[in-house]
Amino acid sequence: MAATLVAAAAALALVAMIVLNHQGETWERYKTSSAAPLTFEYPGDWTVRTHQDLFAVASPHATEFEKLFVAGPAADWTTVSQIVSDEPDSAAGLYVQVSDTLDAGGTSEQMKAKMDALLPGQVDVGRPVPDQAGNSPATRFDGALRDPVTGTRLGFVSYVIDREPKTMLVMYFCAKATCDDATQARIRQSVHVS
Repeated sequence: MAATLVAAAAALALVAMIVLNHQGETWERYKTSSAAPLTFEYPGDWTVRTHQDLFAVASPHATEFEKLFVAGPAADWTTVSQIVSDEPDSAAGLYVQVSDTLDAGGTSEQMKAKMDALLPGQVDVGRPVPDQAGNSPATRFDGALRDPVTGTRLGFVSYVIDREPKTMLVMYFCAKATCDDATQARIRQSVHVS
């Protein structure tokens, strides 16, 4: 009988812990800007940085990723490499940029060439897949950004959305082998292009 009571108490404690852990999970909504003319939901413990009219990034390490993305192909990955090494679960976020060089109808090779010019490190891009980003038709490209010096890797799931006057890149990145997770799915479903 005592063993049954202990097991029941342990089960009840586990349920309470799960409920309390998920109770604090809040989400915020990004407000549209010239750099990122859309709205989307993101975890409440993330910070958003809008870099002038160039791009927006949301992440637990938004300042560090802003510095990485603003530097482009020649970026210094030192700080991000440390985050990936020490806190891989928090090395995630969303990057949004408008560009007149991106093409939702492009091939993997075309997208790689365009992303190589825009994004930090070396870019690997998978094949294009027709998809949806919130309320907009989009082309999905999965891939990775890789630092040629340290080998640090950020996987990504990106959506290229045709819109006027410029095409938009919405890219969820993470330090995992695949970034197709529940956070990415919720952000993608919440996208509303302005």
